[in-house]
Amino acid sequence: MLSMSVCVWAAPGIKNAADYGFLPTNSADGNAKALQAALDGGGTIQVMVPGTYELCGTMLLDSDTCLEFGAGVYLSKANDAGGKTASFAFMNRGASEGTWNENITIKDMNLSCNGLEVKTQHPVFGLNGHLAFLHVRNLEIDGFTMMDGTPETYVIHVVGFEDVRIMGAHIEGMKDAIHFSSGRKFIIRDCIFKTYDDPLAFNAHDYVDFIPEYGWIEDGVVENCYDLADPQRGTTGFFCRILAGAWRDWESGMEFQRGDSVVSDGRIYRVLGPADRTIYKSTVRPAFAQGEQTLSDGVTWRMLQDHDIVYGVGCRNIHFKDIFLQKPRKIAFQLHFDKDHYSRSYYPCSAPPVQENMIFENIFIQAPIAQLIKAKTPVNNVKLINSMLNGSEIYLYDMQEGLHYDTTHILMMGTTFKGEGEQCIVRVSPTRPADVKLIGSVIEDDSFVPCVRNVKVLQSDIPVKETPTSYEPL
Repeated sequence: MLSMSVCVWAAPGIKNAADYGFLPTNSADGNAKALQAALDGGGTIQVMVPGTYELCGTMLLDSDTCLEFGAGVYLSKANDAGGKTASFAFMNRGASEGTWNENITIKDMNLSCNGLEVKTQHPVFGLNGHLAFLHVRNLEIDGFTMMDGTPETYVIHVVGFEDVRIMGAHIEGMKDAIHFSSGRKFIIRDCIFKTYDDPLAFNAHDYVDFIPEYGWIEDGVVENCYDLADPQRGTTGFFCRILAGAWRDWESGMEFQRGDSVVSDGRIYRVLGPADRTIYKSTVRPAFAQGEQTLSDGVTWRMLQDHDIVYGVGCRNIHFKDIFLQKPRKIAFQLHFDKDHYSRSYYPCSAPPVQENMIFENIFIQAPIAQLIKAKTPVNNVKLINSMLNGSEIYLYDMQEGLHYDTTHILMMGTTFKGEGEQCIVRVSPTRPADVKLIGSVIEDDSFVPCVRNVKVLQSDIPVKETPTSYEPL
């Protein structure tokens, strides 16, 4: 994985965006045309004249592009002269053309949403970001700022990627800050978040309208990031949502709800419909090549994917390090299957995707958090290293939908336990096998008694109280 701070791949010469007419004094329409003219063909494009630039439409980024902003430069999304709401602010050109782009850098961008969402009529189904990328290699976003993220649109949405680096971002707002949907090799470093919803979402599965393709999310590092408290707005969601999904081959008579997926005729299809838990019985095989169709049995399908066909997706080989959790949350890290009226990411009795090798190192709990890690999905290993627990627990629980769980191995190494009296540190549903090792533990109060429930303690350097508990329904 590369880690660069300069655009070594850019074409010779530097384009000054002001020379193309991109200026704070111009209209949103004029600025959109001017900036796009500067961006066409790639190279190094600099925006150095201080001021606030209104900008409408979607700016397309070619391969081998470095877009740099100077001090005092601010971008503000705007409607065009006809009142049409802007879509993405920036997108790689290949996203709408079905091709890959590579070597794209955005440096020191300060972007305001100005209350404008990405609407559903945008050109790429499933993309949902003010900065949106589909099929991109070697993408770097360095020094990005957004302080007014909107309630419906992710700030940065990246899908089908390889080598992504997001560094030095400061993102505040209502929706997800950084949202990945499939890809490999990534770094998220030195970022500050204050969002009502998830700061980070690693959603290998997602709502039917907000994912253009399925794939595993793997081989990543999240380092030196802050989840800031927001007493005025509170929060929903988690610091990081780690979402998996699974489905089966189509068979006549299967019952589906909105968002369910199926493999048929060498493609992946998803069920559309209102978010009301309506159950649809499918008797006609979906076999069309693209778009959406309502078949004669009344089921409406969307063809999602005709390449890289998989039957399950999730996350693996992800290392969270130096994370400062300052916002009160019920759950910080959720290894999740969706199951609601919007989406059911695990189709009953599918082969379970096993999320793998999740490492949590130097996690600082600086606010009330009931569950540091909660997992509904199968997961092979969870490692908590040099971290602090203060009334928080690790909780593994069972969906009970024909889903088989192998043993989850939990390592707690160098953990500092705060608080007094008996506290549950690991809790597992009786139907899930799990074991735990505690090494190098630190206890700050002599009255502290760690308790585990339905977990086999393989090794511990401190006395641990083992307690069975009955299944707790969701």
